Formats: sequence, C-alpha cells, structure tokens
Amino acid sequence: MKQKGFSLVELVLVLIILIVLAAGSIIYIGFFQGIKLQSAAEKLANDIKYAQNTAVSKTVWYGVKFEVDPVNRYSIYYTDGTTDTLEADPADFSKILSVDTNEKFGAKINSVMLEGGQNQIEFNGLGHPYTDYLGWVVSNEGSIVLQSGSQTKTIKITPNTGNVVIE
Repeated sequence: MKQKGFSLVELVLVLIILIVLAAGSIIYIGFFQGIKLQSAAEKLANDIKYAQNTAVSKTVWYGVKFEVDPVNRYSIYYTDGTTDTLEADPADFSKILSVDTNEKFGAKINSVMLEGGQNQIEFNGLGHPYTDYLGWVVSNEGSIVLQSGSQTKTIKITPNTGNVVIE
C-alpha cells in the first residue's frame, strides 16, 4: 500500500531550500539598497559640480537648495541676488532641474549642515562657494547626509574651492 504525503527528509530539504532563498533575498535587498544610495550620492555630488561649473562657464551665480526629509528634494537655480530662477534640466529642457531623492533612489536627505545654518550653497562666476549671493565665502566644510535604511552617505563640500567628496 502506497501512502500519500511527504517524508520527513523531503520536508527538511524543502525547509533548507526556503531558508537559503530567504537569506539570499535579504542579502540582495541590502546590497541593492547600498547601490541605490551610492547612485543618489553620486547624482547629488555631480549636480553640485554642475552648478559650480555652470556658474563659471556662464559667469552667473548658481546655487543648490536642499529640502530635508520629508520633502527630500534639491533644486538647482541661478540667481541675481533677488530672484532665484530654477535651472532647466539639460537632459530635457521642458523640465526643471529638481531631484526627489526618495522617489528616484529611495534615499532621504537626512541632514544639511552648511555654514550659517543655510539650506543652500551658491557659487559665484569664479566657482567659489558662498552661503548666499549677499552672504560670505564658505570657510567651513559643509555636508549633506543621505540615508537609505540603516546606511548613510555623506557628501562634503570643501571650503574656498567648493570641491565635492563622497564619504
């Protein structure tokens, strides 16, 4: 007589396979989060450099304004000191250059620590970082912290030169 059902060995093998697959998924998700966070940090660093380089090439003041969590957005603009005008996205001129880091990368802008408590950094026509058009040259290192899950990346802006580094 043949019995229907599974043997103990078969059940144990299936459980082992499921545990291995679950562990692999957890590792993969953490790895994927790290890649998205790195992409967000690189995009932000490159956009800060874009604002600086565009200020130099057009000899016009350009800036980057940051909005922390829950907004999680930064925008690039040019200014004459009284009016800030959002920059067109060079990839699609019908759109403005504003990035929602949470929507695009799943990363939150955790904190913005710029000189004078500002939430923006501006570059003059020589590429020097300022706190504001009417403000002063940045003399202390600034940082923007991005977070995805428990992982963080810090984008640092060097005083005087405006060099951008990801840590």
